[in-house]
Amino acid sequence: MAVIKLYGRERELALLGRLKPPFLAVVYGRRRIGKTALVLSFISARLHLYFFVNPKKPRGVLLEEFGEALRRVAGLPSYVRFADWEEFFDVLFQLRGYVVAFDEFQWFLETAPEVPYILQKMWDTRVEKPSVILTGSVVGMVKRLVADAGSPLFGRADLVLERGSWSPPQCSGGWGIWVWWGRRLSSSFSYSAGCPTTTALLSSGGLRRRRMR
Repeated sequence: MAVIKLYGRERELALLGRLKPPFLAVVYGRRRIGKTALVLSFISARLHLYFFVNPKKPRGVLLEEFGEALRRVAGLPSYVRFADWEEFFDVLFQLRGYVVAFDEFQWFLETAPEVPYILQKMWDTRVEKPSVILTGSVVGMVKRLVADAGSPLFGRADLVLERGSWSPPQCSGGWGIWVWWGRRLSSSFSYSAGCPTTTALLSSGGLRRRRMR
């Protein structure tokens, strides 16, 4: 699996923007590294659907919640219910021109393990389909889905992007800490361990105020 490592949201957004629809993209990295913010920024100006795969919710609850969002976008009557994930993806893949994002997609392996294989079948057999972005923070599980030979999505992703920690100058450019190039910036970076989400909190003083309470 060829993995592109970029550090800086503008470059990552540009890379996603160069993909020709319909595309399948995978964005992964450790928690609180800014994957969700990156994807939401990309899809905000496009027709889109965003789903968060909560591993604490039963599969039936997830299907109902996801189905409700899909019904609204697809213009289906409120009484329509999806009996299973196969029916859900059958309708979802009729949304040509949309970008569909599944955040923390790897949790389907636990809550509904058939989903990656349904996605594989839909992706392979549908000519007209939406673009799909999958994110994941459990790196081993993500690689089981897209990197291992024989895995359901092996060889299908147009882009696999690993989001890593930023260096101090990149944190400055990416999150607007443009005043403090001295002690303040270095201090922020040491607290955040290179994590852009936490660095953003520090730049506004949010984390410091929490520590003082």
